[in-house]
Amino acid sequence: MKKWIIPILFSFCFLSALRGNEKETPASNECKDIDDQYGYFSFSFGFPALFGLNIGYRSQHNHNGFEIGGGVVPLVFIYELHAYTSYLYYPKPSLDSQFYFGLGVRGGYANCMGNKWRRGAGYIAPGIILGKSYLNPKNDKRFFQVAVSPTAYTHKKFRFAPSINISYGYAF
Repeated sequence: MKKWIIPILFSFCFLSALRGNEKETPASNECKDIDDQYGYFSFSFGFPALFGLNIGYRSQHNHNGFEIGGGVVPLVFIYELHAYTSYLYYPKPSLDSQFYFGLGVRGGYANCMGNKWRRGAGYIAPGIILGKSYLNPKNDKRFFQVAVSPTAYTHKKFRFAPSINISYGYAF
């Protein structure tokens, strides 16, 4: 027991010293009103859709935001068209660089049986989104995000159909 007291006290003092060196942000930055809107193009990689292309619109007012868009997964034997909408929350709103997370829903039609559209299936899938938007050195808006969905509703029942997509987007 005694041999743990000194390392614990040392760790506590070390972490306290590090915390004391943080710069405090002025209160004026927190009160700044943020209104941001832009269209975007993004491409994504993930599972089960290996590659996807999306186009959408995103709007933010202070901590709250939303996005709406659509996309396509253009692979050799799998075609998917989808539309999505999401609520986004920005914990520390900023036009320069900010993290966000949110909840969304995605619906679409996937054809996994070749080139015949009548053999496909429609689906609706809820999702969780984590991301970061920022300005690059040329002052262009960019973002990257991860979207995860544990399940999908298709053919009158929920199915365990996990998916993950990592996206990189360009604002226009």
